[in-house]
Amino acid sequence: MTEPTVSARECASLFLLTIPNVLRRMAEVMRQQRPAREDSLHMGQIHIMGSLSSRPSSLRELAAASHVTPSTMSRAVDVLVQRGWVNRAEDPSDRRQIVLELTGEGQVACNAFRKLAQEAMARILDQLSDEERGKLYRGLEVLLGLPTQGGTASPAACAAKKVDRSAARPPRRRPEDAPDSVRKRPS
Repeated sequence: MTEPTVSARECASLFLLTIPNVLRRMAEVMRQQRPAREDSLHMGQIHIMGSLSSRPSSLRELAAASHVTPSTMSRAVDVLVQRGWVNRAEDPSDRRQIVLELTGEGQVACNAFRKLAQEAMARILDQLSDEERGKLYRGLEVLLGLPTQGGTASPAACAAKKVDRSAARPPRRRPEDAPDSVRKRPS
């Protein structure tokens, strides 16, 4: 029996309902995993550190990427600067511009937050069956392989190719090799 196909609009609707819920659950698990401390960060600040770990950016670039005002971003960055995790530096090509970059200590903290997030997400996904995790993994590979506006693979897709994918998991598939079932309504 074949399953009916799913329109892009139906898929988008489910995606937009799902992602915020998953991120909220992940944040809850992360809060449970790490000790309550005064210096804990909110997810937005962790996201800022993740962005800066790939390349230094201006405040305006970070604000635009996060869809917040520069003043909102400035307050979030101030906390990271006070902790010694982010440094403000003059842009060598335009001294009027300030460039934000992670410090060495900030990179260590960013790696620790990434590990914590990965462990939290693994705890959530551990509730799925092996078959369900395999389906999810293949679907995420399809999403990761979508081209960016410039028509090339996303930076995350390029970075993911460098990730160690050992351990038991389904065979790696390229997005163009995705089975038709990925485009079908889940059972």
